[in-house]
Amino acid sequence: MEESMLERFFDEFISADSWTQKEELLKLQEEHTESSLDYNSQNPPGEIQGVSPVTAPLKLVPKLQNVWASVKLGCSLDLKTIARQLWNVQHMTQKNYILFMRVREPPATVMIHRNGTLVVIGAKSPGSARVVARRCARKIQKLCVPVRFLDFRITNMMATSCSLPVNLQELALYHPCSYEPELFPGLFFRGFPGISVSIFATGKITVTGVKSEAELKSLLETLGPILTRFRKN
Repeated sequence: MEESMLERFFDEFISADSWTQKEELLKLQEEHTESSLDYNSQNPPGEIQGVSPVTAPLKLVPKLQNVWASVKLGCSLDLKTIARQLWNVQHMTQKNYILFMRVREPPATVMIHRNGTLVVIGAKSPGSARVVARRCARKIQKLCVPVRFLDFRITNMMATSCSLPVNLQELALYHPCSYEPELFPGLFFRGFPGISVSIFATGKITVTGVKSEAELKSLLETLGPILTRFRKN
């Protein structure tokens, strides 16, 4: 009789102990779920705490400094007559086939050739270069010269941009460049055929040889990740 009572006592003890263990496990599971929810609310997906994000490529913004353009008037010009009748015109006696006209607004200089070709220098944008060429052609037309506005095109553009300081020595080791600091402080980047790109240690960039703003934008988008890799810490 005593043995059966002892067995019943141990069975009740074991069942009660297992029930308390189950309750403790359920409480631990609930606490873990609540803590995970709090963590996810404070740390949304895609953000890892304690790890610095990958450096984004530099976004280079171009600033046009000089635009060259040319246009044909479709006739020969008498430069001496034009020089006598127009203002802000300079006739180079050493070069009788070239006449220089200065336009104030928008500011630029026009080279007038004897064969009827106008070359615009010093404009700040392709649009202003076209305006200068049209104004010059209109002034010549008022002198009873049968001019036309033919084949206008941008021949060259010079632009600058700024980035973070760059390690030019490391850049010259991994890319086609010409870097001789004893002769010139800048690095000539030769990764773009027909275009001259000068990069300085301060991060200043000079681009010459592009013929459109789209080409300039594409060049800087390609150059940005390269300079990001070799920037100084």
